Amino acid sequence: MSSTKIVLAFDVYGTLFDTSSVINTVRKFVQDDQTANSVVSSWRTFQLEYTWRLVNSMGLYESFDEVTRKALINAFGAQGIKLENPQIEELMASYTDLT
Repeated sequence: MSSTKIVLAFDVYGTLFDTSSVINTVRKFVQDDQTANSVVSSWRTFQLEYTWRLVNSMGLYESFDEVTRKALINAFGAQGIKLENPQIEELMASYTDLT
């Protein structure tokens, strides 16, 4: 009898979960839809870039939550918006309820 195991792995963020669904929460902290869309796009881009750089280039590991938090802060910072901790927590919470 064979004991072959099949493993199926894939990235759920962007595949099963729509990372852009954080847009409604982001809109609470920006002036217009263009800025909101830019923040959402940058947030995801930074998240992916940080993950790749940490693991592939630097051989380091940070939790997905920490990478997501840093990406969020930098995405808003790129728009000249500094977030306070309660705002960061609200935005991070939106990432746990993606469509």
